[in-house]
Amino acid sequence: MTSAGRTRVTLVLSLSAVLLPACAGGTDTGGTGGNGGNGAGSGSASTSGANGNTSSVSGSGAGGAGASSASSGSGIGGTAGPGETPYFDTPDELCAYVNQARMTSSGHQRWRGLPWKGVYHDIHDWPLTFTIDAALNAAAQAEADALAAGGSPQGSPHSDGILHKTIYVSGVETANYMITSQQFTGDWDPASFKAGLINANGTARMAIYYHDSGGIQYGPKITKVGCGGAFSQKDGTTWWVVKLTP
Repeated sequence: MTSAGRTRVTLVLSLSAVLLPACAGGTDTGGTGGNGGNGAGSGSASTSGANGNTSSVSGSGAGGAGASSASSGSGIGGTAGPGETPYFDTPDELCAYVNQARMTSSGHQRWRGLPWKGVYHDIHDWPLTFTIDAALNAAAQAEADALAAGGSPQGSPHSDGILHKTIYVSGVETANYMITSQQFTGDWDPASFKAGLINANGTARMAIYYHDSGGIQYGPKITKVGCGGAFSQKDGTTWWVVKLTP
């Protein structure tokens, strides 16, 4: 990927409001498709916790390039429509975004467990940024290609139940941790920013961006990341995969 391509990765700005521990009992539901929409913008949502309190989830940024260029064995295509501002367009950019988003969330409490079903804690065991690993990239790409060809995502679906698209989480607190998200046209529309892996999504923050097992008694110390992306000729969506290992 060219240096120009890497510069398209845009970090979601520091969030003005973060999910508090009381929100850990939020909803856990599936997501739906989006419609079309490139330019700077912001998105926000509110999430109700188990105790009835409500916390806001918001994020903004200056966005990346127009059409997604994730590839699959069936060819190259794009999901983002005119006017959309995806924060990553390639697997390399996704891995860079993961590390940048973890830096953005560095001051937040850590999260252990599945999104909305785990616990907040204050133990920082995992590194703030991960080493991008070529073998993991290949494994993540193979998974993305399989999904684009019509396969089903591994793990369980998780969502804030309000705005952002569902992400799938597999192998939490194990040495084979994987997060998957399906991108639809319209998910990077600045009017809403519904993409599942955006840092403004509390579900993605719990799963990746401030996730940390908190010690070997809870799970392995994750240090490596690999990313894949594949455009589906079947339905015009793009599948993104993040794999994490010690």
